[in-house]
Amino acid sequence: MLKSILLASAIALAIVGNANAADPWTNEETSAGVKKLEYTRYAFAGRKINLQFMGTLNADCTQPEEYEASIITEPKHGVAELEPRTDFMNYAKDNPRAKCNETKYASLMLTYKAKDGYAGPDSVTVFEVFPSGLAREITFTLNVRAIKPSRSAETVPLPPVKVK
Repeated sequence: MLKSILLASAIALAIVGNANAADPWTNEETSAGVKKLEYTRYAFAGRKINLQFMGTLNADCTQPEEYEASIITEPKHGVAELEPRTDFMNYAKDNPRAKCNETKYASLMLTYKAKDGYAGPDSVTVFEVFPSGLAREITFTLNVRAIKPSRSAETVPLPPVKVK
């Protein structure tokens, strides 16, 4: 039994896209088939930000067909999207796929844009299913800041100039 739990944990670590030794799957997560993660990010109202490049690769750096990402909880004060994007993966140095970090891959970028003028908390949750049958649920808690108006040359008072 212990061997099968350890094997399942090792497989989970090897299969899941951005997993690394600093964030291994627990026996409970492996048994449940899902790892739940929570991240905090800061955003400005009305400005789109990239939250995370989503995807996974096989050990030989090829892309599996059996991968899916979807937004399961939409933000209440903005818009989240999974946009097609080509970018670099970000595997930890101790991950067998770290060698894949040098090549760009087509996958999905999770983006977020808060409503203009909004300031306060928001959140979005995304769900990924990997070829192994394991899944990852990631909740991003967003602290949205209102953008303060910038001062332009038209609004900044200039000192008087003396001409001789």
